[in-house]
Amino acid sequence: MKHLLTIITLILLSACSSIKLPVTEQYQLTQFSHKVYQNPHGSKSLFVSPPEALRGYDSTKMHYSTQPYEVKNFAHHAWLGAPAQMIHPLLTQSLQQSGYFKAVTAGIYSDKTDYRLDSQLLMLQQNFIKRPSTLFLVIKVVLNDAKNHTVVASKIFQYRIPCNMDTPYGGVLAANKAVRLFTEDTVKFISLNIDKK
Repeated sequence: MKHLLTIITLILLSACSSIKLPVTEQYQLTQFSHKVYQNPHGSKSLFVSPPEALRGYDSTKMHYSTQPYEVKNFAHHAWLGAPAQMIHPLLTQSLQQSGYFKAVTAGIYSDKTDYRLDSQLLMLQQNFIKRPSTLFLVIKVVLNDAKNHTVVASKIFQYRIPCNMDTPYGGVLAANKAVRLFTEDTVKFISLNIDKK
């Protein structure tokens, strides 16, 4: 009887403990726009600051929802790095390849550049409320005049990409598509607002 009580106690304790299940699948964000501009703004330079992330989106967890206002995490699936950190080099590469700027930097210092781009990841989540599931990506960007310390323009980019599979991998494919669209739209947004000046 003592032996049975010990086993039951151990089972109950393990059920209540915060045991983390091992992540078995990790995914990357790798897609970005390669669009080249015909009329570059060759004399200007841009600093791309590391993106911030809204609380809850600053980790490698992959989020999903099955009902409104709910956020859950896939147990065995995760991003290879925090999504905002993976988006940063993709946005930088897209801006560099656009040919719009003389120089695009992403180091620590921005005081030598003409412009600075700040961004914040507000949402990256797969929604299963309706089928097929949908990937939501929401990012805010702010273009600053680095010389005058003024805001040139800001915008919130929102993407809803249908997933071709109702699985975490389906969400990964849709997220990569959304990031590619975001990088293309951001380059266009920057170019339009600088050309207005």
